[in-house]
Amino acid sequence: MTLVLTVAPAVSSSETKSLCQGQLPYQWHGRSLTQAGTYKDTLQNQVGCDSIVTLVLTVAPAVSSSETKSLCQGQLPYQWHGRSLTQAGTYKDTLQNQVGCDSIVTLVLTVAPAVSSSETKSLCQGQLPYQWHGRSLTQAGTYKDTLQNQVGCDSIVTLVLTVAPAVSSSETKSLCQGQLPYQWHGRSLTQAGTYKDTLQNQVGCDSIVTLVLTVAPAVSSSETKSLCQGQLPYQWHGRSLTQAGTYKDTLQNQVGCDSIVTLVLTVAPAVSRVENISLCSRAYTLPNGTIVTVSGTYTSTFTSSLGCDSIIITKLTLNEPPILKVNDPVALCAGNSVNLTDPAITQGSSSGLQFSYWLDANATQAVSNSTSVSVSGTYYIKATSELGCDTIAPVKVRINAIEIKVTAQNESCLSTGSILVTATNGSEPYVYSIDGINYQTNNTFTNVPKGTYTVYAKDAIGCIGQTTVTISPSPNAIIEGGRSICSASSQTLTVSFTGNAPWTLIYSDGVATHTITSITSSPYSFTVSPTSTTTYSLLSVSDVKCTNNNLNSSTTVTIMPSQSGIRYPDVIAEENVPKQLVARDMGPGATYRWNPPTGLNFINIKNPIFKYDNEVEYTIAINPNSGCPVVDTVLVRLQSLSPTDIHSDIFVPKAWSPNNDKHNDRLFPLTVKIKELYYFRIFNRWGQLVFETNIIGNGWDGIFKGKPQVSDVYTWTLEAVGQDGKYYKRSGNSILLR
Repeated sequence: MTLVLTVAPAVSSSETKSLCQGQLPYQWHGRSLTQAGTYKDTLQNQVGCDSIVTLVLTVAPAVSSSETKSLCQGQLPYQWHGRSLTQAGTYKDTLQNQVGCDSIVTLVLTVAPAVSSSETKSLCQGQLPYQWHGRSLTQAGTYKDTLQNQVGCDSIVTLVLTVAPAVSSSETKSLCQGQLPYQWHGRSLTQAGTYKDTLQNQVGCDSIVTLVLTVAPAVSSSETKSLCQGQLPYQWHGRSLTQAGTYKDTLQNQVGCDSIVTLVLTVAPAVSRVENISLCSRAYTLPNGTIVTVSGTYTSTFTSSLGCDSIIITKLTLNEPPILKVNDPVALCAGNSVNLTDPAITQGSSSGLQFSYWLDANATQAVSNSTSVSVSGTYYIKATSELGCDTIAPVKVRINAIEIKVTAQNESCLSTGSILVTATNGSEPYVYSIDGINYQTNNTFTNVPKGTYTVYAKDAIGCIGQTTVTISPSPNAIIEGGRSICSASSQTLTVSFTGNAPWTLIYSDGVATHTITSITSSPYSFTVSPTSTTTYSLLSVSDVKCTNNNLNSSTTVTIMPSQSGIRYPDVIAEENVPKQLVARDMGPGATYRWNPPTGLNFINIKNPIFKYDNEVEYTIAINPNSGCPVVDTVLVRLQSLSPTDIHSDIFVPKAWSPNNDKHNDRLFPLTVKIKELYYFRIFNRWGQLVFETNIIGNGWDGIFKGKPQVSDVYTWTLEAVGQDGKYYKRSGNSILLR
């Protein structure tokens, strides 16, 4: 038996459905679908098998939007989706979206109404101009301005401005001086002038009132009247005045004000007085001009300056003045003195007189020792009588201190000369001597041999003065200053002179003669520059009077042989490795100077130390203690090393102490044959860069931004390249110690 089996395949189908929100619910296979989703249903197909159907349902959501629009009244009507809107409100419209569903749009329209406002302002004239909305208003009127309100719409504001005019008034017032002070608007006025006051009128504005006040001055006048006693009483303004005094009267002037008149009345009394006069004189002039020579009582009547009588009674006593006769004392020689109290000096004077002695004619400076006056001059004797009368007369004292002036001459330049003597301050005539024994009246001595003499002058009373004088010999000169010098050098020679300046000198250098004139001082110096050893000899010297051709003075300038500089063998040194250099020995006391100073520890010694990184050629200036200077030369070359022979290194100390003791004051890399330092940087514990350099040997002294940093650990980094070609990059820590 055979079975034929057939199997119906499972049947499934799917569909997709898109709907708008408003199309729900959706009916599908007896089901009411209200939202999007995937739905399945099982059916039987024609052979009785299950058939699965699937629905993928999508629902486009209802779309709605809303907008708000604010307008000013003047912006209506407003166009929206084909509609013309003329007032505020909420408006809707239905549209189709891109999937064919309804879309609802809503408009909320607000309309700001047109705004207008008005204000009224009242001002006084003095308050103008008035500021309003950026405008300066200077007068009354109605003003408008258009503004924008908070929603941007026009707002019209109106100002009605009224201005009260300024009010002013004026008055004039005339017063007498006695009516002051004058009261006006609460003020007390004390003098004429224009016064103003500001009041408020009925509308509250200032009202200015002006007062022009005139004051008639109080009129016063004064007169002075001088009378004699016999002219009293004196009539004045109806009054009878009987004595001197000041009198006043009050009248009215032409404007009705008081006028005060004043009289100053002086009365000269009848003059009568008695004078008691006692004096040392033989005559006296009375007040009325009469000269009397006899003692007695005299009456003088005359008219005073006021025209009144004046009587003076003079009781006169005339005392006979003393007679003082002075006899000048005889002249004395120096060393003696005069006794002014010697009776012979005042012989012939009145008897009974007292004498005093003075340095001046007014008798204010007394002679300190009147019994011994040793200085020539005029003195004064005052004689006083028993009645107290005195008189003064001069007395001349002559002390002969002879002064001598002498002039010695040797005009012929021979072995003799002459002496001229002039004497003063003695009693003429004089006689003269040059040996103190033999005197002559002629004051000139001739044919006097050369030498020094004591010259005497004697006056008529035997007083002698003396002095010394020399008859000068011929001039002379001595030259000095020769010594040994080097070639091309100079030497200063010195010549000392005797005689009377100015001098003229002639000297020889062995080849030629030379003349120097107008030499005014001794010693005299001049400079020579011989090319070979030279002797300088003096040939002749002349002074203002004579010439001396027999000089015997010379000096020699010796030219020392010069030495040539030499070149030393080249010196081979290693870069920055100490190498001692040596100059040739030029004897004790020689000085040395190396140039240039580069790479040397000293430049002024014989054997300095060379330490440098480049070759240098030096010159050595040598000055021997005796001999001429010489300049030598030496070249210091650096030894060429292959990189394999060079060992470079660099390291930084672990600590440093910047205390300015010149030991370890700076932190810097210590280098060994380092070619270049790229950088050396130091940081504090917060990572702040406090120092940086790329110069070998330059280091940090612990100062950052002008302030010493605290003791702490600091970090450093560096990069460098050595002469061996190696690259070095290192870092570490160092401690700052304080």
